[in-house]
This record gives sequence, structure tokens and C-alpha cells, in this order.
Amino acid sequence: MSVKDKLLEKGYEKQVEILERLALDCIILKTSKSKDEEFSLGESKIGGFPQLPPNFEWPKFNSKPLAFLAQLNLEQIAKYDTQKLLPATGMLYFFHEGGEKVWGFDPKDKGGFKVAYYDGDMSELTNIPLPNDLEDYLKFSPCKLEFSCGKSYPIDLYGLDDEFFDTITEYLEGTINKLFGYPDLIQGDIFLESQLVTNGLYCGSPAGYNNPKAKDLEQGASEWVLLFQLDSDDNANMMWGDVGRIYFTIKKQDLKNKAFDASWSSFQCS
Repeated sequence: MSVKDKLLEKGYEKQVEILERLALDCIILKTSKSKDEEFSLGESKIGGFPQLPPNFEWPKFNSKPLAFLAQLNLEQIAKYDTQKLLPATGMLYFFHEGGEKVWGFDPKDKGGFKVAYYDGDMSELTNIPLPNDLEDYLKFSPCKLEFSCGKSYPIDLYGLDDEFFDTITEYLEGTINKLFGYPDLIQGDIFLESQLVTNGLYCGSPAGYNNPKAKDLEQGASEWVLLFQLDSDDNANMMWGDVGRIYFTIKKQDLKNKAFDASWSSFQCS
């Protein structure tokens, strides 16, 4: 039974109607365990080692290599992209420091994550092993990906009775890797954080949010969207802090312009 059906069964018809109006399309990524040698060239994957274009320089932060998180073949994803937000071809690569130091609330975190876009010949991609100096806990197991269309709801807006909240959040107990939609937040608003931090405000304490500059910047939070949410995932032996998530956000105009290098990233856990 779906979450929607459970809510209707318990008499929450009006709330379901509201949720349906607020729902956003998203693309769900379901993982399954695999081996690197089982991937065809240019195939989407989470974990393992990447297939990189010629002359690609492995990203580093403070002289240490970033962890490889995922490569997503946009041609494979295109039919699930109901909003046509992504380019129809090419590959997106995601890297991150891993959450030991980079949480996304400090302007100095810039460079602690990377989103790279490649739209060249897929036959030129090469399987690249993980750097020898990459920490073992940042070497993730390769996973095949199954894509599907999904609906996303603003969990943080529910503010209703406990039974309703418990029912609507049941699905959060599972692993949720997705593109677009509402972020499934563990802590605060990642869009406001992205807006303030990329404009130079430190948001690791209330000081940044209380800065006089923040009030003028707040409305710009609506310019940001969720690009990719990567959950702690047992299939990939991937754990973000205490069962946390990594989020990649991007401004709508940068997404339209394929300026994926302008993405920001936030790290949250319990």
C-alpha cells in the first residue's frame, strides 16, 4: 500500500488533496549491488570507479582526492525527466569530500565537492581506478541503477498531528536517491543555506542567518532547486555520518545553462 493510500484509509482526504497540489516530479534511483566489470561504457552507476573523459583531472580538496559518488548518463535518464530539466545527452559526475570537514555551511567548503558535465563521445571514456591515497571509507561499492518517475512532497511543511506525520514519513525509512523534487531534509533548509553561503555568509551558526545581508538575500533561495539527493546506501557501502544524506543544489538558471560546476552541496545527518 502506498503512503497516499494509507493516508486516505485513515481519513486524510483533504490533506492528500493539498499534497497532490504541492507534489513535484522527481526521478528515483534504485541501486543494486554489482561489479565494476559488469558495467558497459557510459552506463550510469553509483560507487565503484568512474569512467572518465580524456584529460579529466581527479578533483582534490586540501590536496586530498574527493570521493567518487556517481556517474549519470543523461540519455538513459531522459525519458524519466518529465520536466525536461536536464540535457538530453552527456554524463554528470558527482564527487564529494565525504563529510569529515565539508558540510556546506561554510563558504570555505567550495571545492570540497564537484559536479562535472561531459557531453563528448562516450567511446572516449576510460575506466579509471580510484586514487591510491583515497581513504578506504570513501571507496564505495559499485551499484547498478534503475530509474523511475516519482512524486516528491514537502515533508517539512506538514506540521500536523503525530499520526499523520508518522504515516507520511514512513517512506523516509528507506533509501531515497533522487534527482529533483523536494529534498528529504534531516536538518535545515538547504536552499536558503545554498543562497547565503554562496554569497559569502557562514551558516554554521545563527550569525549568518541573522546577518543584515541575509534578509536581502533570502528571496533568492527560491532560485535554487535540488539537483541530486544521495542517501546513505547499504548496497554501495555508503554511510554519510549517522545515516545522513548529501544534497547537490543548483540555481534554475545555471541548470538551464548547463553550468553544473556552479552547484553547491550540503551534508546532513542526525
